[in-house]
Amino acid sequence: MERIKKLLLNTSIIYSIGILLGRVSGYIREIVIASTHHISATSDKIILLLTIPDFINNLLSVTTVGAIILPLIVQFEDEVEAVIYYSIRRILLLTSVFLVILIVVLGSIYQLDTFLLITISLVSVIPNAITAVFVPYLNHKDKFLIPSLGTLIFNGVIILFLLLSKQLYVLACGVIVASIVRLGSIVFNSKFEGLQLRKIKKVKTGASFSYKMLLLSIVSNGILFINPLIDKVFASRFSGGSLSILSYSEKIYLLPVSVYLTSMAVTSFPTFVRLYTTHKIKEFIRKFKEILGITSALGLFTALIFVIFNDLIVHVFYGIAGLNESNMREISKVTMGYVPMLVMSGANAIVINSLYAIKNFKAVLYLSILLVLMKLAFNSVILINEMDVVYIPYSTSLIGMIQLVVGLVMLYLSLKGEKEKWSS
Repeated sequence: MERIKKLLLNTSIIYSIGILLGRVSGYIREIVIASTHHISATSDKIILLLTIPDFINNLLSVTTVGAIILPLIVQFEDEVEAVIYYSIRRILLLTSVFLVILIVVLGSIYQLDTFLLITISLVSVIPNAITAVFVPYLNHKDKFLIPSLGTLIFNGVIILFLLLSKQLYVLACGVIVASIVRLGSIVFNSKFEGLQLRKIKKVKTGASFSYKMLLLSIVSNGILFINPLIDKVFASRFSGGSLSILSYSEKIYLLPVSVYLTSMAVTSFPTFVRLYTTHKIKEFIRKFKEILGITSALGLFTALIFVIFNDLIVHVFYGIAGLNESNMREISKVTMGYVPMLVMSGANAIVINSLYAIKNFKAVLYLSILLVLMKLAFNSVILINEMDVVYIPYSTSLIGMIQLVVGLVMLYLSLKGEKEKWSS
């Protein structure tokens, strides 16, 4: 037990450092965009072509793919190369279907120029899908540094393209290049950690998973991640620059969320999978309560800091971007709407990851559908009544509270059933 605690602490610190560097690079990226294009229709387009591919990437997150692949890697460790090759083929096929559906939907929403930009950037989803298969292998080896640096690597390439050219089509191609570079770093690290790529097509395996299980995992997790995309699509329908204001505010609140409020939820996921696979439910529950308490306390402390120093934080982030005071006040107001999410983000992450660890994909799916329907309803009311974009983050915080309560109830019932099953 002490060994697990020490391992989780060490991996959480390593992961947090990597994510911090990634968030700093994301902040620099936003500063470059804001300095060059300010708050305008062009900056909105840039954010869209960077954000929409991210939606597919979130569908194929470490939690989503790891929930399927990690148990296979544990079970068939001697055939891990074959497991990865098998997983890549199946995930690429499903990814291609998602891409076609998304492109058709986007074609009906956006004008031709914006549609073409987004479509080009969506090619980046292919290398990202392959990356999503290799990362669970590194997580299984308790190696989190290079995966956590993925955002830093990606943003570094994007910043380079932003500085080299103001042409949006060049930037769209840059998104593809950035994804390939990130994939290369992950594959190289996997090879360094013992993965024998030359055997990837030669080794046979009895490992398998159904498209139904993979689709259920992807859809349930993806629906959770669709809400930020919904916010951005709705914000793009407000006055020019509203999407940029929402995005700049989101970057501020997501810094602590990604760097340390959800880090233990991510790094503990492989441990939860192993505990569940070996039927150690009591230890699973004890570890869950411990991490839930830590993340909740950190979230409350961070929220208080934001309440007290909100204006100062916004000026520290965007004061050097040359934005006028009116824009800064708007960003500050929108950022305040996200403050309640700081309290709940870590707790929500650990609840969702725990449900994935015990393979209760249906619970996540039902919860996700509820959250998306509420988000669509709230945002529609805001847009129809011509309310300010500042109400969007407040609706996000309200939905976050509902997610935590419902998620905890679902997890409690699921773990109760697991305890009864293994004790009988």
